[in-house]
Amino acid sequence: MPSRSVSCSPRSSCVSRPLSLHYPERQVDLLKPFASLSQCNYTKDRADSGSYRIPIGLQFAWAIILATGLFLLPDSPRYYVKRGQLDKARDTLVRLRGQAPTSQYIEVELAEIVANAEIEAAAIPTNSWFASWKACFTGSIWSAQSNLRRTILGTSLQMMQQWTGVNFMCVSLLELAQPSRRCC
Repeated sequence: MPSRSVSCSPRSSCVSRPLSLHYPERQVDLLKPFASLSQCNYTKDRADSGSYRIPIGLQFAWAIILATGLFLLPDSPRYYVKRGQLDKARDTLVRLRGQAPTSQYIEVELAEIVANAEIEAAAIPTNSWFASWKACFTGSIWSAQSNLRRTILGTSLQMMQQWTGVNFMCVSLLELAQPSRRCC
């Protein structure tokens, strides 16, 4: 049960809200405009197609932000290590971490990435694209070390999470957490 607090003001009745609503510094500043638009539901009284087109259009903002970031971010150091390009992997770590190329922190992290890549290469076949995907579906359901068992368990858990109605509950709880139906 999340912690709750009660707030009262002279003009309104006492309202019980989750404590997380009292700490706006925990929210990402970028999310605030979109969260307020979705929670207040400004388009609910529109009689035209804008009542559904505007919220869907606002959701495209996230796609634009992610697509822009995709072109601005460097390739992963793991990507370069798996292809044997350690110099590019070091350069990427230097850029991401803001450290000097000779920093001990960079050297330790690069050594850890190389060690993990070697362990993965020994455990997972990387002969071809198809072989690496095929490895996800090999083994027995009854063996604990089987990749098939792990794949089925992972996808089943994701499927069952959706079956629980968690998406519906998240929206419903947001509606319950609002102090009133009126937008502020």
